Amino acid sequence: FDALAREWLDETLVEVAADVRARCLADMPDASTAAERAYQQAFVERNWDQVMEYVVDVNAYLRKIFSTLFEERKLSITRAQRPRLAAQLGALFDALASVAQRWVHRQTGQQARLSGLQDMLRNLAAESRAGQGKNADHQDAWPLLSERFPVVADFTIDDPPRFAHELGLQMAELLSKTSVENLVAERLEGALQKQEAQVWALVK
Repeated sequence: FDALAREWLDETLVEVAADVRARCLADMPDASTAAERAYQQAFVERNWDQVMEYVVDVNAYLRKIFSTLFEERKLSITRAQRPRLAAQLGALFDALASVAQRWVHRQTGQQARLSGLQDMLRNLAAESRAGQGKNADHQDAWPLLSERFPVVADFTIDDPPRFAHELGLQMAELLSKTSVENLVAERLEGALQKQEAQVWALVK
């Protein structure tokens, strides 16, 4: 689940970075538009310091304008997205611990199979999609956990309560070693750097 959660995070961050890319391209879609923007900002607006930069090295001046634009768009989007994604990632692990406890309570001291946990997730996901979920805290998590349930053998669980307890301990240990907010920030920055390079290649 940890690997799959990180995979989901990377996919989501690519979408966020693509949003920043789209907004930048809306302002500077190609080289001619970028050149016109640079001319307007320097000569037409009579920013004489920038006129000097334009004259000395127009490509460096274009890069400066683009970098400023990209940074502005990046900050406006990531300021809202970073805490939201960090909270959503943490909520996934909370929901997993929650469903494991629900599953245990239904076993009434009997052996169980791992597929039973997956079936419960599927049911919760179906209820969530239908708007019938009773626990509003994890409604967004159930479909995602169900869709990304690891492909594993259908093991027999001799002691479901102990299994759920150990699962909770392992997740707690994992989260204690990882700053979710730092993980989101680091991976988001990597995705944004790739998009910035791609957009600049289109603009210059």
